[in-house]
Amino acid sequence: MAVSPDPPTEGARIFISYSRRDCLELADALFDGLTLARFRPFLDREGISYGEKWRERLSAEIEAADTILFVISPAAVGSEICEWEVAHAIELGKRIVPVYGLDTDHAAMPQNLRDRNYIDFRPNQNRFARLRELDSTLRRDEAWIRQHPRLTEQALLWRNTGASDDGLLTGARLREAEAWAETRPAEAPRARGSSLRHDP
Repeated sequence: MAVSPDPPTEGARIFISYSRRDCLELADALFDGLTLARFRPFLDREGISYGEKWRERLSAEIEAADTILFVISPAAVGSEICEWEVAHAIELGKRIVPVYGLDTDHAAMPQNLRDRNYIDFRPNQNRFARLRELDSTLRRDEAWIRQHPRLTEQALLWRNTGASDDGLLTGARLREAEAWAETRPAEAPRARGSSLRHDP
């Protein structure tokens, strides 16, 4: 049984992971470009209120995101926060798209980013052309990928409310989720079992 998700009514949610120390201007440019392309990007300087618990908010935004955009730079690959953001995204089975912001020692990159193809946004590149490449990448398999945060949210709600039977996917909802997982496009991230079956 194939899953035919409803067409998205809003742009995909994109979480931008970057370091303020050396890629602030590029992060702002990516935010503006993605907004113009009708995506819904999240940038920590734009979306977190003063006094808000920032780590909890970042965690929630990563969980809700369709894709994580990681801006590669020397400061980012050495950042504990950026490392945590990537690790949390991988734990949740999120799609991660690396963007090369500044020349960076390949050996210093997190292991789980080294083997991923990146979009080159370094200063010597044509930024407009790279934005078009990014737009095309983010729209690939969009309908399938946008189901992932919905299932992740259900799994996390189940886990955070004591793993009661009330939150389990059963019957038609479970079959729909399993069918969605089976139709995974080749380049899409593999769904985590906890997102579907809510295994403890």
